Amino acid sequence: MAVAGRWDRIEALFDEAALLPAEERAAFLARACGDDPEMRGEVESLLAADEKAAGFLGRPVASAAAPPAPPPSLVGQRVGHYRVEARLGEGGMSTVYLAVRADDAYQQQVALKVLGYGAERADLAARFRAERQILASLDHPGIARLLDTGVSPAGQPYLVLEYIEGTRIDHYADERGLKPRARIDLVQQVLAAVEHAHAHQVVHRDIKPSNILVTNDGAAKLLDFGIAKMVSPDGSLGSAPLTAGSARVLTPEYAAPEQASGAAVSPATDVYAVGVLLYLLLSGTHPTAEGRRGAGEVIAALFEVQPKPLGLGGLDEVLEKSLRKNPDERYQSAKEMADALGP
Repeated sequence: MAVAGRWDRIEALFDEAALLPAEERAAFLARACGDDPEMRGEVESLLAADEKAAGFLGRPVASAAAPPAPPPSLVGQRVGHYRVEARLGEGGMSTVYLAVRADDAYQQQVALKVLGYGAERADLAARFRAERQILASLDHPGIARLLDTGVSPAGQPYLVLEYIEGTRIDHYADERGLKPRARIDLVQQVLAAVEHAHAHQVVHRDIKPSNILVTNDGAAKLLDFGIAKMVSPDGSLGSAPLTAGSARVLTPEYAAPEQASGAAVSPATDVYAVGVLLYLLLSGTHPTAEGRRGAGEVIAALFEVQPKPLGLGGLDEVLEKSLRKNPDERYQSAKEMADALGP
């Protein structure tokens, strides 16, 4: 399994296991991880780190009851005005399908993001509603647009999103053998989308290659605002407070130090993630996690390892500033980082 795909699977398993009572987690992981003890160890490391963070933050770490079994696949079914044709991807709590308009009003392909649970999981439904509101507030060519919303016959909330036919940004750059300047140009497109989100008090919190697709004509599109947060102009969390579920969801390789420690997030949190992305695109290596195995080692390295300069002159200065451990010492906006990267 590719590294990014493996982390997606680990993240999904962690998200599910964290919702179970502690005494049920071992059996769940034994079934879910099968003959992959390394994956199980990585999930257990995340769970252990989450327990520590929960104690620090004074919040519960799991619901009292196990979540219900997710409903079966929707492929071949009609949901609202759309017919579901194929599964595109799956996370811990939702599934994304390729769907087409089915009422003959007009032809359109869409991405249908369906929550795996209905009204019985009020906490997850609240997170889904928050994502809906965030997407409704954004209108930028570099962000997949929200087209419609609804609830399936089975009671599952869903979002109808612009379908982006493209390749994840790191694969796109490597498959085309892009030179450094072209890779920087792609990152600047991402930064423009991130700046738009920040201007609307939205911090994405999960910028990573698998959440950025590049179309055949070279347009970068930022996806998946599932764990994004709206913040007040002063940088504090606004009307969408952290919950036990949302606070712990992160991708270890792309999380900023303040995310891993449970501290407040800000636009500088996304700047850090874009710094990791740029470092990877320019070097093919991770700035802090290279050679580390397991979520525990990755998170430890996040605090302990200083990224090595790549020998790229001014670009090294941009990377160094964007990847500083203290968010107050990074670029304070996506635009500031984009300007530093030059025309």
